[in-house]
Amino acid sequence: MSDVPFPEWVEPMAATLTQERFAGPEWLFERKFDGVRLLVFKRGAEIRLLSRNRLPQTIPALLEAVQGLPVDDLILDGEVTWGRDGLAYHLFDVMWLDGRDVMSLPLDARLALLSGLPLQPPLERVRPLEDPKPWERACREGWEGVIAKRRDSPYEQRRSRHWLKMKCEATQDLVVGGFTDPQGTRVGLGALLVGYFEHEDFVFAGRIGTGFDTKLLLELRARLDGLEIAKPLVDDLRSLLWLVNQNCITPHVWTSRAPDLYQPDLCVFDLDPSKDQPDILRAAALQLRDLLSELGLESWVKTSGSKGFHIIVPLDGGAGFGDVSRFAHAVGAILVGRDPEHLTQEFSKADRRGRILVDTGPNAYSATFAATYAVRTQPNAPVSAPCTWEELERGDVRPRTFTLRTMAERVGKVGDIWSAMRAQSLRAAIERLKAADGS
Repeated sequence: MSDVPFPEWVEPMAATLTQERFAGPEWLFERKFDGVRLLVFKRGAEIRLLSRNRLPQTIPALLEAVQGLPVDDLILDGEVTWGRDGLAYHLFDVMWLDGRDVMSLPLDARLALLSGLPLQPPLERVRPLEDPKPWERACREGWEGVIAKRRDSPYEQRRSRHWLKMKCEATQDLVVGGFTDPQGTRVGLGALLVGYFEHEDFVFAGRIGTGFDTKLLLELRARLDGLEIAKPLVDDLRSLLWLVNQNCITPHVWTSRAPDLYQPDLCVFDLDPSKDQPDILRAAALQLRDLLSELGLESWVKTSGSKGFHIIVPLDGGAGFGDVSRFAHAVGAILVGRDPEHLTQEFSKADRRGRILVDTGPNAYSATFAATYAVRTQPNAPVSAPCTWEELERGDVRPRTFTLRTMAERVGKVGDIWSAMRAQSLRAAIERLKAADGS
């Protein structure tokens, strides 16, 4: 028995991304699963399932399988997935076993201990790959990649080069649509804003801010300044009609307004489904409403006019873009943790695996979302319009329910649904979020 007390938490060992491809007797390779990282803590009859962000998870089948292991206490590390064959917990490490801290043992020794456990489904041990070039097999079979691990490495509670990620990388042609200004001591530009065309839509893909040296940053800024198009200020009917004459169908707006452009007065969650599953989409929106309510925030909802719903939290402008963006991402992570079978924060469509994207990207500086009452470039000219939570609960409203033809009648009937919207502070909600996360 060890004199070390059973830990309440172990920081998961994280792999370092590498572009190198190699093999050798001192390394073993495992498949990289596209699931949810999960740590199992068993101490007698008490079992805790915690995500890598230390958020509690409830998976009855996994709890039952762990309870059946003939050991008094243990800590396991693995990845949980939901696939065609059902639930699986892919087990790849053990950090504590029967009163003993085993993190200082080499990986081979820890895996030997793991192999001695009588695992029952959904517990599955991750088997080492025997292929001479396992990264090539990963790409052939559509895996996310492989993890290379040094056989003599201890379990380190940090990101380590003793574990290396070799990811299968897809390519995508991207269009530069804009850029952000540099912050701090950085020069030239902050990041390139890139997107791609999907039929008639131009879809925002993300930001590229790394891989540039000073010379290239300055050169890019000089070239982009020569291409920059001034943004129109639309604050009256005349300028709105000017936009119409430019063939602008769907105006996208920031989450902040002049004169306080760095202080957002909206926090936006964009639920973007991969396929048409109205019941699951509706449930996700209601789960998000309830989660925000737990944090003391009232939220409003509107149809996207495309595939999903936008959930809006009005803010008092007391928090900057950084705080709002981090808050939204953390809320999204909790939501995904509660329903990882149906929800994800993976931006790549290939990585979503049919799940709904909880997109918090609109909360970043200079990011945008479809304006309220904006017409979308879809059949029947659907409109991104406010609705009530009661309408959503009853199933009366879907993402494209309101159209250009029906919008006037709709507004005449229900009026301004958001007239009761009031600004809220994020301060207390952020503190509640920290407390829930244990930080």
